[in-house]
Amino acid sequence: MAAKSNNNESKQKKSLLRSLLLAITIGIAGGLLLSGNILFWTGNTLVDNNKFAAITEPLIKQPAIQTAISKYGTDQLFSNIDVQGYISSVLPPKASFLAPTLTSQLKTGVNKQLLKSLANPKVQNIWNNSLTKSHDLVIKAATNYKGNGTIDLNQMFQFITKNLDGTKLGFLSGKQLPAKAGKIQIINATWLPTVHKIVVNIKPFEYIMTILFAGLVGLSILIAKNRRSIIIKMGILFSLLMLVTIVSLRLAKVIIGGNVQQDYSNAATTAYSIIVKPFYIQTITIMTLGIVISLVAWLSGDYKSAVKVKKMISSIFSGNLHKLLFKQDNKVTKFVGAHKTTLNWIVVSLAGIMLCFVGISLSILLSYALVIILVILSLEVISSER
Repeated sequence: MAAKSNNNESKQKKSLLRSLLLAITIGIAGGLLLSGNILFWTGNTLVDNNKFAAITEPLIKQPAIQTAISKYGTDQLFSNIDVQGYISSVLPPKASFLAPTLTSQLKTGVNKQLLKSLANPKVQNIWNNSLTKSHDLVIKAATNYKGNGTIDLNQMFQFITKNLDGTKLGFLSGKQLPAKAGKIQIINATWLPTVHKIVVNIKPFEYIMTILFAGLVGLSILIAKNRRSIIIKMGILFSLLMLVTIVSLRLAKVIIGGNVQQDYSNAATTAYSIIVKPFYIQTITIMTLGIVISLVAWLSGDYKSAVKVKKMISSIFSGNLHKLLFKQDNKVTKFVGAHKTTLNWIVVSLAGIMLCFVGISLSILLSYALVIILVILSLEVISSER
């Protein structure tokens, strides 16, 4: 009896240890998925100049953003220049009371003209080109930066003149300012070294996080007692994490709209929606893959509900349609029938791998989902009954 009791205790300890290890590995994998999702979006959009240009191009074409920019520009112009005082100075003394009215009319006219200019495709192209060049300049500066966040006048001069090579001002490249000028600090950005590390190391981090995530998922499956069950649970858990991310993105939009000045609220939420759209689609993609993986694992199992569904699908595709297409089974149909589950997993895995190397959009996501369904149903039709 004592031996049996010791064996039971040993089994309980092993089961507890396995459960604890599973909780740790799956928890870390979930954390890596959340942080990796953000990291991939950052690396593929905000850091990559071409993708940044593609994302920000629609911004200036939005009426809400055009309205906000024209209003801000007009307000800044009339705040920094005493237009009313100037108008008063040129009006006859008896007509000076007209200055506020004329100033208001002029302000309205300037705002309308700015709005009209921003709606011009040529101006929009200039805006986008300028934004893309500025982004490229910032990324290059962050990549090549070496220091503690303090930039003096000579460093700034060297950086600017370096970009003049090949121009009429190219003779300034490599020149040094007087020693006294070099001591003048013009920027004290303590965050700059951090930005440098992020920009330089973001791609290696992506690879490391992907390998760690895959390794932890594989380890979780390996140590699980019921591997099919753990695959289903991980797929559901990761899908729920992505759902939480989507809800968080929605809440962030509401918070931004509520905290920005009312005149600019619509523009801020519009810009936010456009910028985070790739992140939103990327998150939906991961969530969909999690659901698909869980669904395939469930359908390929011996669960009562799964068996009923498989029988229904089999009667439609493997039965009626199969008999219409194949008068008798051959090597191909028998092979597919014997390895149907494995082939289904291969299809899903290949689709997931391919999604990692293509630009993700809603249309691509739907296309992949449709192709996966069609291929799996085709395998069902081809497979012979075992």
